[in-house]
Amino acid sequence: MTLATPLRLLVVEDFHPDSELMVHELRRQGIALTWSRVETREEYLAALDSMPDVVLSDYSLPGFDALTALSLLKQRGLDVPFLVVTGNVSEEVAVACMKAGASDYLNKDRLARLGPAVEQALAGKRLRDEKARAEREREVNHSLFEAAERRFRGIFDAASAFMGLMDPAGTVLEINRSALEFAGVSLEDVVGRPFWETPWWASSEEAREKIRAAVGRAGAGEVTRFEVENTGADGRRITVDFSITPVRDESNRIYLLVPEGFDVTARKDAEDELRRHRERLEELVETRTAELHRSERRARLVRDVASAANAAQTPDEALLAAVHSVAVHWGWPVGHALVLAADSPRLVDGGLWHLQDGDSFRTFAEGKADRSFGIGEGLAGRVLATGRPVSSDLPPDSVRLSPGAWKQATAPSHGHAFPVTLRGSVVAVLEFFGGGEEAPHSEDVELMEQVGHQVGIAYARLEAERKLEGAKEAAEKANRAKSIFLASMSHEIRTPLNAILGFSQLLMREEGLSSVQKDQLASINSSGEHLLGLINDILEMSKIEAGRATLNLADADLHYLLDDLERMFRRRTDEKRLAFEVQRSPGLPQHVVVDVGKLSQILVNLLGNAVKFTRTGGVVVRLRAEDPEGSPRLVVDVEDTGPGIPPEELPLLFQQFEQTRTGRTTGGGTGLGLAISRAFAQLMGGDITVASRPGVGSVFSVILPVTISRSGPASKELSPHRAIGLPPGEPARRILVVDDVEANRTIVSTMLRRIGFEVENAIDGESALEVFSEWQPHLVLMDLRMPGMGGLKAIRAMRSSESGARVPIVALTASAFEEDRRQVENAGGDGFVGKPFREAELLRTIGDLLRIHYVVESPGDEAPEDSGDALSDTLRIPEPILSGLRDAVVTADIEAVRSLAAELGRTDPAAANLVLDLAERFENDQLLALLESQEPNSSD
Repeated sequence: MTLATPLRLLVVEDFHPDSELMVHELRRQGIALTWSRVETREEYLAALDSMPDVVLSDYSLPGFDALTALSLLKQRGLDVPFLVVTGNVSEEVAVACMKAGASDYLNKDRLARLGPAVEQALAGKRLRDEKARAEREREVNHSLFEAAERRFRGIFDAASAFMGLMDPAGTVLEINRSALEFAGVSLEDVVGRPFWETPWWASSEEAREKIRAAVGRAGAGEVTRFEVENTGADGRRITVDFSITPVRDESNRIYLLVPEGFDVTARKDAEDELRRHRERLEELVETRTAELHRSERRARLVRDVASAANAAQTPDEALLAAVHSVAVHWGWPVGHALVLAADSPRLVDGGLWHLQDGDSFRTFAEGKADRSFGIGEGLAGRVLATGRPVSSDLPPDSVRLSPGAWKQATAPSHGHAFPVTLRGSVVAVLEFFGGGEEAPHSEDVELMEQVGHQVGIAYARLEAERKLEGAKEAAEKANRAKSIFLASMSHEIRTPLNAILGFSQLLMREEGLSSVQKDQLASINSSGEHLLGLINDILEMSKIEAGRATLNLADADLHYLLDDLERMFRRRTDEKRLAFEVQRSPGLPQHVVVDVGKLSQILVNLLGNAVKFTRTGGVVVRLRAEDPEGSPRLVVDVEDTGPGIPPEELPLLFQQFEQTRTGRTTGGGTGLGLAISRAFAQLMGGDITVASRPGVGSVFSVILPVTISRSGPASKELSPHRAIGLPPGEPARRILVVDDVEANRTIVSTMLRRIGFEVENAIDGESALEVFSEWQPHLVLMDLRMPGMGGLKAIRAMRSSESGARVPIVALTASAFEEDRRQVENAGGDGFVGKPFREAELLRTIGDLLRIHYVVESPGDEAPEDSGDALSDTLRIPEPILSGLRDAVVTADIEAVRSLAAELGRTDPAAANLVLDLAERFENDQLLALLESQEPNSSD
């Protein structure tokens, strides 16, 4: 973009790096500018006094927003292009800004559009200025017309001649004063009557008929003129030189008849004056009409080309649309677009033609097709050399046709070529050819240069979008490949991990194990669970990055959730002598619709960090409900008096695998907790922000949109004890286990047979269908990924059989993506259990589907892990292990619980097994109660 002076740019932005990015992008795109930045309302109002050329504004600003800034601009009466450049991608906000008068709305992630958008806004400003100038000229001319009308009225009434106005049928509309006074009548006596029935002709029937005939001829378009005798009111008889003149409008339609009568002595003078006056009026109307037509055509051409180019999907479509619009506007039968080659300064044919009559001009078009033009060659080459429009007559050699081909073609006689420019450089040329059509006016040639510039902006924008789309497709392809890789690797890791954890669970139930063996099994199980936790975190982040994380919305009891969190963290804050308070606003609803699992994980992560890093002072949780503009949302503040976070480390907080200096010093963690928490909040339509002061503390704020629920969540009570068998008298239940891995089949079969189920195995889908048909199981546990027929196909085949419609089918798989669960549901599955699985989870799913209530261990059973009440009085857990277990349970750190339980197992296997079993069944409340009842044993 070439400007006489540098562009004066005003940037309304509270984040200085974003301002510098926008300015850098504009300069990179060749726009010379000077700029200044403001971020408050007062600074903005002061900056408007200097009349910037363009305003770039973020949407959200301290104390006001882009809509307010735009309103203040309009209140000043300033017509300055105003572009909203923001990270907010809400469609409603974009529509509101454009309705308020913004020139454009851009996302900060797509600054490549910024230069074209600024140029287009400035071009729109120039067009508005041109339109305003034309409007002022129209108002001046209208005033001149009104003055002329007043002059006409004065002449009309002051003239000594007899004058009037009639409609085409001869009805009197107006009569001047001279004619009325001559006849001695008033205007009311004659208006609305046929002219030949008025008093002027009452004395002569011959005169009346002559006037009637003259009116008829005048109404048909003939100017009639003759002399007639007439008698005035005073009895004076005079000879009148009389005429009736029809008046036509722009459509050549007669809309007025003007009767005129002159005394012989004054006839010539009055007739000449009236003729000159009429000519001046007609010339004024004709001149102004022609100007209006040209102005309208110019504006219409710009609108048509801009609309067509902006609606195009590709650069070629934009050029072809411009060719078509211009050719139709000027009536040129042939239009053509040539594009600058990428590897040389030549214009090449892109096959972009407009042919009004394809048959007539086909030979001509074929003669020019597939040609290229260098600098100075032909019309297009001359445009490329000068950057200016070129018009010329067309001899045969200018279009490179042989004389024979020229003779055969309906060849045009002249051509016009216009440049398509971007920042002063020619990127394409539009050629047009015609015969006797109207040639463009000099002003229209200048207009075509502007049109070419507009097309160049659209062409460049579409070209940039095409390249961006290619990059986006490549990124999406890479993302899909990453997701497939992670899903495959997750499946491959989970499958052997299922065997490790499954066999460790089976072996830990064996009697007669030594304390060393139990310690070793606990270590195996703890290491496996730790590895599973890492896999789950990495997979969760991959699903978030790939946009595959999903919400599980349900009714949730907020107060119950807060009570549970308070119980979990109260013991730990008491041990660290920290104040701990949960504050609930009076208007906090009892039940809301939210993904309670993700909300709980967010709050546990934030509270765990707050308690972990706070040594003195305390932690406060504040929960409140807000309803701005009818959009309910939940706001949770977690405030601590910890060490605080230095400003330079704040950007690291929500990045994956990143920790602050304090976090690295304290130790522990993978650096994924806050990243996952923020991703969860954003998935639910909200966000997490942080405000921190080193040495004072930090406040993490969670803002989530919610829906208030009138009904509460359905509760589901689970047995706290391990299932050991089927009830007496329970009929035999047959379960088919389908898995291609022998270890997986062994683990599941052993667990189920211990409970009392009858079990058969199958190694793939084909063998599963055979066993299913012959054995008629009551329930099927189906792996998904198997050689040959996979699990989904086997489920569909079972469902299509006569007996398969009633049999519950549960997917037992290492596939961990949500779409795997949906595919199972779509295929007809009734449940989904992920590997590695826990025995309690699998048995609970089977029990729900078969409506079985298991026999469970009671407090009096021999199993030490379920005799918490009996053991609580005899347990003596050493103080270091007891304190560590309390912290680990409060923060839901299952790996730490397993590690400490293994250490406890060296001296007290029964206590270790009890702790480990309660932790694995997520009985945190029962486990905390057990730990709180213990007196520290410092002797160990």
